[in-house]
Amino acid sequence: MMYKGHYPFAQKGKNQAQKIKLNINILKQAKEKEIVYQEQQQVFLDSIADFQLALGAGSRLNGDFSGINWSDGAYFLQLQSDSFEKRKQLYTYETQLRAPTELLPENKEGIVMADTAADCGEIVIPNPHHKRPRKVTVDLTTSYVNLSYPADTYPVYRHFEWFDYNLDGIGNALVLSYSENTTHAFFENTKLMGEVKLYSSPFQQLKISSEANLVRLTLTKPEPITNFSATYAIKGPWKMIYYIEW
Repeated sequence: MMYKGHYPFAQKGKNQAQKIKLNINILKQAKEKEIVYQEQQQVFLDSIADFQLALGAGSRLNGDFSGINWSDGAYFLQLQSDSFEKRKQLYTYETQLRAPTELLPENKEGIVMADTAADCGEIVIPNPHHKRPRKVTVDLTTSYVNLSYPADTYPVYRHFEWFDYNLDGIGNALVLSYSENTTHAFFENTKLMGEVKLYSSPFQQLKISSEANLVRLTLTKPEPITNFSATYAIKGPWKMIYYIEW
């Protein structure tokens, strides 16, 4: 699972690469939060002290990352590190990875299908509650093709969960991928529900606009991706199953 963060105690004015060691905890909340997975990673900071890491790819300390059942409750990411030796500042950060789903009669679900050629599109869903939703879940099914063999298509499955507890239209997003060559992903403070990707660059994005009178889901126009001299492209149709919670 990919995660991008920012380290606030980076040494300013350094030209060489800076690196820090992070203790990474995944917590699950039932009555109380409990650690279900722990690992340690060394990460490199860019020029503005941002970093990227793949959760589950570090030196395991406790638990099994592949055994986490993401559909079961609320999950949190906790990062801890001693900063650079001269500063002696302790870095701690916590963010919510997933909000639990609530099955209530006032919530709204639906299915939207594209035609045989569509590879992108926009869905506008009326909002009868006249307030921003707390959580939006989307299951997307589509396919891609190697342009050298356009008769053969390969399936893409994505599960997107975007939650906005502050009801300000900017939330956190968890993406679970069930396609080859990909990993899960997490995005913070965003209007992006997630990406459709196989390699480092995405084919397209799923964006959300949360308003008082409607919810707008936009699957952006896809871009072909070249990898090892082969070019791949999204090939429709697509299907979305959505669930909206207030």
